[in-house]
Amino acid sequence: MTLATGTGAASTGSLSHGRAAWSLWINGAGYACGSTFLELSKKDFKKCSFLVPDLPEQERIAAVLNDADAEMHEHRQEIEKLRTEKKALMQKLLTGNRRVVVR
Repeated sequence: MTLATGTGAASTGSLSHGRAAWSLWINGAGYACGSTFLELSKKDFKKCSFLVPDLPEQERIAAVLNDADAEMHEHRQEIEKLRTEKKALMQKLLTGNRRVVVR
């Protein structure tokens, strides 16, 4: 296996975000095999080579991805809040505590 970086270092944040991309690359390159689940043999893994950006670029990429994760988390919280609000309104409508005026 070849792991090439300009500095020889790897950022933990960028590595955690890179797992999904690495999985897609391995599957798309035809290295993975198996019918029940895909696996990568040690022999095939040793054939793989990876280009890794320098540490400052890894940190910038990780920062952007962390910001996107935080924004998605905020959106999920907002959606959950709206679902809770909808449930409460539906309960009030079903019990007759609130009426809908049709014009």
